[in-house]
Amino acid sequence: MRRFVVFLLLLCPVLLQSEAPKVLPNNTGSSKYVVFAWNDLGMHCLNPTYDQAVVLPPYNTVQAQVVQRGNPPVIVTSGLTVGYSILGNTTSANKANYGQFWANAYKLFGASPAIDKGLNLEDPAISNGLSGTMVVKGTRFVVNGIPITPINDAGVWNPYQTGVITVKDGAGTVVANTNIVVPTSDEINCGKCHGSTNAFADILLKHDTKFKTNLTSTAPVLCASCHGSPALGQTARGSAGTYMSEAIHASHANRNASCYDCHPGASTKCNRSKAHTDANGACTNCHGSMANVAATIKVKGRVPWANEPGCTQCHTNVPGVETNGALFRNATGHGQMACVACHNSPHAMLPSNQAMDSYTAVRYQGKVAAEKTIGSCGACHSSNHGEGFTNWYDKHGKPTADTQSACNVCHTGFQNPVQANFPHQFQWNTRTATVGSGPVLNVPVVETPLPVKPSITTQPLSQSVTAGQSATFQVVATGTAPITYQWRKNGVPMAGATAASYTTPATTLGDSGSQFDVVLVNAAGTVNSNVATLTVMATLAPPQITSQPVSSSVRAGGLATFKVVATGTAPLGYQWYKNGVAVTGATTTTYAFVAARTDNKALIYVRVTNPVGAVNSNKVTLTVRRL
Repeated sequence: MRRFVVFLLLLCPVLLQSEAPKVLPNNTGSSKYVVFAWNDLGMHCLNPTYDQAVVLPPYNTVQAQVVQRGNPPVIVTSGLTVGYSILGNTTSANKANYGQFWANAYKLFGASPAIDKGLNLEDPAISNGLSGTMVVKGTRFVVNGIPITPINDAGVWNPYQTGVITVKDGAGTVVANTNIVVPTSDEINCGKCHGSTNAFADILLKHDTKFKTNLTSTAPVLCASCHGSPALGQTARGSAGTYMSEAIHASHANRNASCYDCHPGASTKCNRSKAHTDANGACTNCHGSMANVAATIKVKGRVPWANEPGCTQCHTNVPGVETNGALFRNATGHGQMACVACHNSPHAMLPSNQAMDSYTAVRYQGKVAAEKTIGSCGACHSSNHGEGFTNWYDKHGKPTADTQSACNVCHTGFQNPVQANFPHQFQWNTRTATVGSGPVLNVPVVETPLPVKPSITTQPLSQSVTAGQSATFQVVATGTAPITYQWRKNGVPMAGATAASYTTPATTLGDSGSQFDVVLVNAAGTVNSNVATLTVMATLAPPQITSQPVSSSVRAGGLATFKVVATGTAPLGYQWYKNGVAVTGATTTTYAFVAARTDNKALIYVRVTNPVGAVNSNKVTLTVRRL
């Protein structure tokens, strides 16, 4: 079994080796393991269509590390399986125009993944879907090429999808879990330069005009087929002689384009680390202008995606910040833990503008204030630095200390609590600039609570209507916004039925007995409503007499008979009257009785009723003749 000793200083009561561990509640069902997971880039882009110019496929990578808590804790990579899924998002090809990717995958990428399976640039033989099992790579569990799109199963566009990470032991028991952001956005606004009708077709047309190519007639075209893209695993510049990043940034540097036109976007705002962003993304603080991005590739030989800005540009003179050439997303630090395990993904370093980015930090560190980097003193203190190492040792580290600290996420005790063994040797410092002008510090943080799963307070009620009428079903729920709704009829989702209420079209008798429910989804989970039943009744009509009673003349002692014929919605009720008095038992369409001499000149009529009305017949006369 591959294990790596970890001196993580992270959250629960500090313990002496001779003591039984004091367990920090971590909501995993087990105090033995904790799991840290992240998306590798902080945002993955994909094309909204795949029939013209194509830049990137639907592709997402998630990584995780599992730590066995202890003194010391260890990173575990065997004896466990790590599964992943996307909350409320199980398919991709049947949404918007994303099915074009699978239709054109072979021409574009030279591979033919099954529907709802993705490319895999690292392990081409493994094609992953929207749920599955990660594989071990070094100290990490990894899944490459999740073909996720920003539209969930309820039809709602959301670039910040929720990933569910589940760790199981050999017996299949869940021993740890967490939720993460799996970001993906198709908000590539080429329309700003290329028009809104068909921007990707216009790109090919303008390329053909300027460079005398013939791309329009061969669409779809992968831009990286000529302009090398290390994002797609290519290492050379390509047949065009320019990297994709170099060509795009150089071409648009003087066209009034902004970073958020291509790197999503006006709605997505992918650079969401509160300390590293502003309204426009603050991309230039690290990467420089578009012209600079292109020039560093063309003139200085920088390889895009492989050579990117490092944390030491701003965080100087702090041990452990220098990654020796490794990208932040690939770098390791304290006890071989990935830097992103504690700090979160690039472009989403904690604290983040997206609450779900902070899910693991808040959960493991026990309070909303802990939306900061895992292990930060700011989980409890007003300063990320707390009150210094000596104060930490007195309160949390020495043998007589019994106060929880952020170190106890992984550590149940400390073998050698000296400053040199801490993450960054307890020497991180306050950044000094303001947002938008380089290194960033002292940015006000608005603490965002964890999302709360929807809770239905008013269930949909069964409805009874007459054929031709509509029925309305409603649900009322609480929970963290946005909550999406998907109504179902007899278990099948209905297109466009995505509000808190649903009104049927005009009903028919065939709709009677149909069952309606609604699925509610937000970042914290999914809940189904109760089922409501629709009853459709035939169109109701009041009674109408089509054949009136007729006056009659009989001899005394003879049988007098009166009849009525009526229509209307059943059941029809009848009540005969003689001289204004209801006759007991005279409740059918015919009224017959033996006439007495005293019945002469009697007035007879009938009242016909049903559930929606009543009508009286004409009054007729009975003449009784002498014998």
